[in-house]
Amino acid sequence: MHAFVIIFSALLCPTDVQSQLPDVLRRVIDSRDSKTSEIEWTISYLQGRDAGLTERHITRTAGDTLWQVNNGDDNEYHRRAVYKLPKDDSEQALDEASIPKETLAGPRHSLLYDRRVWYLQHSGRKPPLVGTAFPVDQATSSHPLDFRAGGLAPWWEERHSDPVLGIARQSAEGFESATYTVESRGREQVVTATFSGKRLVWEFDEARGAQPVSAAFYAGDRLVCWSHTQLRKTGERWFPESITFYRGEDEQPHLVLEVHEVSFDEPRHLQQIVPEDIGVLFGTQLLGPTGYNRWDGTRLITGDEYDELLFVDGLRPDPYILEKLAEAMGMTVEEYLARMDRTMEQWRARYLEEHGEAPWLAKKTNEPDPWDLYVAEFIKKHKLDEPRIKQANDILKKAKKLRDYHERKNRSEIAKAQRARDEEKLAHYEQISERIFQKVLVHGLEKLVPDDRTAASDKEA
Repeated sequence: MHAFVIIFSALLCPTDVQSQLPDVLRRVIDSRDSKTSEIEWTISYLQGRDAGLTERHITRTAGDTLWQVNNGDDNEYHRRAVYKLPKDDSEQALDEASIPKETLAGPRHSLLYDRRVWYLQHSGRKPPLVGTAFPVDQATSSHPLDFRAGGLAPWWEERHSDPVLGIARQSAEGFESATYTVESRGREQVVTATFSGKRLVWEFDEARGAQPVSAAFYAGDRLVCWSHTQLRKTGERWFPESITFYRGEDEQPHLVLEVHEVSFDEPRHLQQIVPEDIGVLFGTQLLGPTGYNRWDGTRLITGDEYDELLFVDGLRPDPYILEKLAEAMGMTVEEYLARMDRTMEQWRARYLEEHGEAPWLAKKTNEPDPWDLYVAEFIKKHKLDEPRIKQANDILKKAKKLRDYHERKNRSEIAKAQRARDEEKLAHYEQISERIFQKVLVHGLEKLVPDDRTAASDKEA
């Protein structure tokens, strides 16, 4: 048996893998030899208040983006959620503190995108008007399980736990100064991280791709929780077939995660995953570290920026959001839009007085807008019918307004960068326009045309 020690000085997290980690641990956390994947799996609760519940999940990856859908059980019900602290631990107090399952029925979406964890809880099949979007290192809301390191978790919990270690964040205090030992035991390698009187112990099976088969968390000498992973060969790689979670010395499992289907780099997989895929709409409110922001189709913007887009540039929220806002005000959509128009007149009059310009008016130029040409060519190439031509032009209008808004807001900085010949800054502002072009215009137009897979299946049907 051989052992060596490594001092690790940076907190382990899935987006900040450090070179000081033991090789066997780093390989698992940092491994992704596929561009896309799709995994269907379930989590079954065998003990506690949710005993008997099995939730159905789908996890999709595209590059570094990870999307998990928790569809709940057959009724779309989820584990019971406590929204206030109960008076005591009695069953009656817990029931009084719980939201009824049917109230929370519907898919729950979590997304690791653009270095943030995004979360939306749908009621039925309609997307909500609000959600959350926090930087990965600050996210305590539900986050997707990254199966690259799923077997490293001694416990499974969507909330308030480290997405890789699978332990409560407060239990992981002191982990940044962990000391590591690595031992060889036959075909297994055992890695132990010791920190602040606590230990994390992992076992890796060299005969099964050096993947983790056991993970345990100790507080002193007390075993708090642990997991056992069964692996199966999927193509050329070893992948979890099931992960069973235990509490303390209990011989009966508390949770069982089972993988039912998994595939890698198939043509049917999503090649790009964006917030719109989980139901984030233009105008959706997303709570983050600085309060509520709004999604503009490419990024999160402040409430002030959003209001200027609405009442100066003339953009409108997504129709579904308009419908819900009108409903909340006791109005029809038409009445609500008329109210918005009156507010817009006031904003534009004030803007014209302060800035001496009217950016909402179309620019007069002899040069054709390349974005207009792109859409015209797209319509011709895909032979769009009248309803889709209208949709395409609406997408174009929205994209150009977003582009022009950002160019106007950054005008002075762009001019300054041009005078200074600061290529780096100029490239930054060009990337904003390119991002709008790709994410709003191109991606929006592509949704108007069935891809080859959809067209083929329609033809077969």
